Amino acid sequence: MRLWADLTDLVLPVECAGCREHRAARQGFCPGCVATLAALRPRPVRPTPAPPGLPPCVALGPYGGALREALLAYKERGRHGLARPLGGLLAEAELPAGMFSVLPLPNERAAELVAD
Repeated sequence: MRLWADLTDLVLPVECAGCREHRAARQGFCPGCVATLAALRPRPVRPTPAPPGLPPCVALGPYGGALREALLAYKERGRHGLARPLGGLLAEAELPAGMFSVLPLPNERAAELVAD
């Protein structure tokens, strides 16, 4: 199945979901955005102000740049073919057992999570 997706990207390139400038060459992303997303590492985050009793939170990366654009492309621009690469990033986050929840991501920058 992955081979088919790679071949489709080569034959019918689309706008890069990460930078929206280059033509995508691999599952919706240009080589630069593939490298940027591959370099992301999970980190602890907390909203400001944090609600009382909020358990520890982890984010794969800051809500900005290629990651933000890719999430918005999936959520708002119908790029549902990004589910597999974005899911792969989430799977690589290696969260502790029992600490996995997917929360909706706000579109407004003011709602960003900031690192402790």
